[in-house]
Amino acid sequence: MPFVRPFRYRSRMKSVALLVLLFASACTKKNPEACCTTEADCASIGLPIGSDCGDGLTCIGNRCVATTTCQAPSDCPSATPQCNPEGTCVECLETSECGNQVCGDSGQCVACLENEECDAGFCSEGTCRTTIIPKYLPSVCDAEASADLQLSSTVDTSDGTVCTQILSQGVGLPDVCVVHAKTIVANGTVNVIGSRALALVADHEISVAGTIDAGAKLSVPGPGVTAISGGAASPTVGGGGAGSQTAGADGGLATNAGVAISDPAALPTFSGGSSGTGIGAGAGGGALMLISCRSSVSIMGTVDVGGGGGGAGTTSPVRNGGGGGSGGYIVIQGVVVEVTGALFANGGGGGSGPATGGATQAGNPGANGTASSTDSAAGGDSVLGNAVGRGGRGGVATTSPTKGDDGRSQAGNTIGPGGGGGSVGFLQTYTPSGVAPKLETAVTSPPFQPNLELSTK
Repeated sequence: MPFVRPFRYRSRMKSVALLVLLFASACTKKNPEACCTTEADCASIGLPIGSDCGDGLTCIGNRCVATTTCQAPSDCPSATPQCNPEGTCVECLETSECGNQVCGDSGQCVACLENEECDAGFCSEGTCRTTIIPKYLPSVCDAEASADLQLSSTVDTSDGTVCTQILSQGVGLPDVCVVHAKTIVANGTVNVIGSRALALVADHEISVAGTIDAGAKLSVPGPGVTAISGGAASPTVGGGGAGSQTAGADGGLATNAGVAISDPAALPTFSGGSSGTGIGAGAGGGALMLISCRSSVSIMGTVDVGGGGGGAGTTSPVRNGGGGGSGGYIVIQGVVVEVTGALFANGGGGGSGPATGGATQAGNPGANGTASSTDSAAGGDSVLGNAVGRGGRGGVATTSPTKGDDGRSQAGNTIGPGGGGGSVGFLQTYTPSGVAPKLETAVTSPPFQPNLELSTK
């Protein structure tokens, strides 16, 4: 029979369990030299609120150090170099002495809680920052502007004199016209046209209480649109609607819709919507950025980058209805983003087919993208006043565009097919980590894409 030592074995196991318990307790016990002074400061280093120091000690840089009395700064050690009016050496007297933190009431440099606590810039996750680093234009906030700007009337991005900077995105892509000011206000109606995308950049606030219209008008594109594809004239099919967030819609008797594109936020360049197909097709809505480097973008009014309506079918030569253009791309970037107004990037409607035969009559153009979150852009009406040859409706909100009617012979006439409707575009926001945009009361079509995070410095 083998020799067994059950009691010693149990005793050893009991000792091991006790050792593990003691080790775990030692790992969770607070370091008596670690401390914090405010809720944000405690959260930044993972200590509970109230982790202060004992008598005769001061919390400096989250460590408890001996409190020193003084008559002048020369009496103070390097850790607490300032002498306050009470004759105590402290870490700071002003926030400017705390780098990217703020000077607390007790003379310690602590994490910030609000933008107003930072002498310049803003508070992001307990740290004072100077500026955001915008998507697409990472260096545009590095230098500050010297004047405020009141936007009015028309901004033509093809006119280089209106641009503070013109930034190239490469061959085949639109340049970006940067308009940079201390603050930017748009209270009236501002029409944006031209070949370049537009970036409105303010060091501080951007406020839009009026209307900024950067949409396409039939075959005339919005700013920053390069995908202008007037397809071949066709006497047999309607033009296809442009794709963007969704596929466009087919023209009558055709399978020619524009395809959906990938999320534009994943692309390194910035551009607007695209055109449908067919001669006279609707053009794409514009590319518009609003950037506040150190403060807020507030939109109480309306911003519209709708696609253009498809062109009407013609009789000589015979061309059927053109496809509608897609909505454009609005990007909003700031320390604070607040939208209580309305933003639209709806697709244009397709044009209707012409009548040939007994009565020769051109079709009707589709409507431009609507400034609505419920009503889509209508397709061009049939020349007979019914649905025959009518253009498809443009996309709106989460509703896809519709196909152009196939057309047919009726009452001695041949009615050509209509063009398909264009897709909605994209609305995108960017804010620093931990700061959600305020969009609860906004009226938008389509809905905003999920908010994305900005780097800061």
